[in-house]
Amino acid sequence: LREKENGVSENELQHKNNKLNDIYFYFNNFELIMKESS
Repeated sequence: LREKENGVSENELQHKNNKLNDIYFYFNNFELIMKESS
């Protein structure tokens, strides 16, 4: 039971990390686009 709970929490953390990575990646691309267009 405890292993399953840990597995769920790890999956949730991984999902949050993926979201943060997507946001970080998006803002980096946004900065590059702004630099190129100016």
